[in-house]
This record gives sequence, C-alpha cells and structure tokens, in this order.
Amino acid sequence: MEIQVKNEKEGQLFTSGQLSRLFILYTAASSIAFMIQPLYLKSDFSGWWGIVLAYPISLFFIYFAVRLAQTHPTKKWIDFGKKIVGSWLHAIGIALFIAMFLTISILNLNNYTDFVGYIYLVNTPDFVITGVILLCAAIAASSGLRSIVYLSDGIFILIFLVTTFFVPLMVRDIDLNAGIALFTHFEPLKIGYATLFISNWIADLIMVLFLAPRFDLKQKPMKPIYISAGVSLFIIFIYWIVGLMLVGPHLGAHLRYPLLELVRHILIGEFLENLDPLFVAIWSITLILKIALLIYICSSLIFQYFHIQMEKKRYIPAIVALVLLGVSSFLEKFTSEYYFAIESNWIEYFLFFVKFVPIVYFLIYKIRSRKKKTKAS
Repeated sequence: MEIQVKNEKEGQLFTSGQLSRLFILYTAASSIAFMIQPLYLKSDFSGWWGIVLAYPISLFFIYFAVRLAQTHPTKKWIDFGKKIVGSWLHAIGIALFIAMFLTISILNLNNYTDFVGYIYLVNTPDFVITGVILLCAAIAASSGLRSIVYLSDGIFILIFLVTTFFVPLMVRDIDLNAGIALFTHFEPLKIGYATLFISNWIADLIMVLFLAPRFDLKQKPMKPIYISAGVSLFIIFIYWIVGLMLVGPHLGAHLRYPLLELVRHILIGEFLENLDPLFVAIWSITLILKIALLIYICSSLIFQYFHIQMEKKRYIPAIVALVLLGVSSFLEKFTSEYYFAIESNWIEYFLFFVKFVPIVYFLIYKIRSRKKKTKAS
C-alpha cells in the first residue's frame, strides 16, 4: 500500500483557536464513548471528583511540554532534544513517545472494532473493520497536518450542533434525586482511579510538544490548552452525569456502551425513530481524525529521526498503519491477556509514566542552562 505524502509549507502557522478545536475533538472523540462505562464500574458516584481533579493534574504535564517547546520555539523537539539529554537518552525518549502513541491507537482501534462488530457489523471480520479505519486514517495523515487541522475545523461545528441537540433531549427523564449521592459518596480509592484514568486521557495533549512549531503560540501558549482541556472535561461530565441520573452507576457499569443506550433513549416521533446511526457516523469520523493525528506524529518522529528522504516519506504512514493492523490482529489471539492488562491498569501506568518525559527534558535543560550561566560569569 503506497500513500502519497503531500508537501506542506513548513512556514505555515495555524492559529491557537485551531489548536483548541483539534484538541477538543481529539480528547472527546473516543472518551465519551469509552470512558463512561469504566467510570461507572470503578468509581460509582465518585467519578465527578476524578473529572474535577484531572483538570489540574493533566495541565501540570501539558505545562512542561509547552515550556519545553518554548525553549526552542522555531525548532522541532526531535532536533533540539538530543542537545539537552544526549543522543542515546533522546532515542529512548523518542521510542517511548512512539510506543505511547501506538498504544493509544491500538486501544481506540480495538474499542471501536469491538463496538461496531458487536452492534452493527456482526459477521464482519475484525481485521476488515480495523483495516478500513486505518486506511482512512493513513490517507488523512499522509495529507499532512494542514488537512487534519482543516478537517477538525469542519467537524467541530457539527459536533457542537449535535451535542447541543442531544443533551436537552437526554435530560428530560433524569432523576434529580440521584444527585444527592454525588455529595454523600466519598471513596478515596475510587476517586484515585477515576483521576488517574481521566488524567491519562487529557494529558495526551502533551503532543503539543511535537505540534508547537506549526502553531502560532507566541502569546498565551497555554490558553488553547486551558480551553480544550476544560471543554473536553465538561463534555465528559455532561454525558457522565446524564447517564448516572438516568440509569445509575450499577446498571451503567453493566451496559457495554452506556452512551449508545442514552442516544437510543431519544425518540422523536416517526420522523427520526432512532438517532444512534447519526451519532455513530459522526463519532467514527472523529475517531479517524484522532488516529490520523497519532499516525502523523509517529510518522514525523520516524522520518525525522532516521532522516528519511522525501521520496520515501510516502511509505511511512502506510507502514505505521500496517503495524497497527498487525498488532491489533495479533492481540485477537490473546484476548484474555489483553483485557487483563487493561483491567490491571498496567497500560494506564505505562501511559502515565511516559508523560513524565517532557518534565525530565525541561528540568535537565534548566540545570544545564544555569551551569552555562555560572561558567560564563
């Protein structure tokens, strides 16, 4: 499979507003579909604590990624990083980031494949569903960041309209009395799990480290991060609280896809009997956009590190997509081990560990800068 990579103008800068919209779609693409059920399962009524605490914790990690990018605002991290920590440690850092982005892609792909295969395409092989998603994502990634950003601008408007339309229809049958339990249930272990789980999703925005040179972030660089993280958590909270007051945490924990049941709860006479196909179609596009962004970043890291020639760059997104397809198909043979790794939180711990990498880089940079100033004086 050969995918042609379009040449982009490296000097083209996108706005901070475009970064906010891109990140909102990234974090909300799969979170509202896949985060709700685990929150009900392991945090009950304490999930809202995790949503609130996840905001400052995730911003803590993203802040250091932004500060690190600001040390060399016109250069790419892969170029200036080795000057900070050395070539070998920098290679390890690159490998950790690639592994993190591939892991996130695999998690989203498998969740989506299970969902579509379980609900709609029952007799379709999983690798076919995964392959179609990866083909679309690889084509989008090969078209460059400009295509991904412009696509997110268009989808964002649609997502905003759909969310504005859905939520009022969902809240008409909620049980407001269930809201009392939000303040009477305080369980530290469940709050800790919810905080770790949600922080991991939002802190994925440390990818701003790799995208910063392409965005105009000279003034208030954290502003788009504040907005995107806040809006994403607000959307998650809305869907979580509506589901909680409609079905409760115990039934919600046993529903495989609580959000789908919420959407199916909406009936509008005979004109629109069921809205879930519309929701799934829009959600599928946002998921493709998310995976395309991950493939784009992984591909960029690979051909920048290995200094791959321009004519060979066209193969990198396709190779990354094929690797994801191979790993996803391989994991089908070890389903029990895969779900054990998820339920035991080892994957969460790994993703959380990688998010410390920008902090290490920034601290080393500050220490070396002070030593240089001391020697100069």
